[in-house]
Amino acid sequence: LGVPHGINLSLKQFLILSVAGCLMMVGGILLSIRFHFPQLLEIFFGTIVVLNALSHIINCIIIRGYDAGVITGVLIFIPLGVTSLIRLRNRMGWPRYTIGVAFGLVGQAILTVLAL
Repeated sequence: LGVPHGINLSLKQFLILSVAGCLMMVGGILLSIRFHFPQLLEIFFGTIVVLNALSHIINCIIIRGYDAGVITGVLIFIPLGVTSLIRLRNRMGWPRYTIGVAFGLVGQAILTVLAL
């Protein structure tokens, strides 16, 4: 979308990647319901969205300007992710919860490398 920092995508590329990401998330949700791991997936998604939003905030500080995604990150994704992480921390065993967070950390690391 022509941003001076970050990934420079055309509108078509952005929409294709967004639809692909949504389809993968829906597929993951359906699989998690089928194979009985929806809480683990929620921890995974919660960790990723919080880390992604924090990365946008950090990038704003580094570039001393606006970074696409920072507003939705702060207003939507941090509250959503933190709510999921807090809500499930006492409903899951610590080993399983920690595995979900670890998967989220790895997932965000992969997404960050792909975005470079």
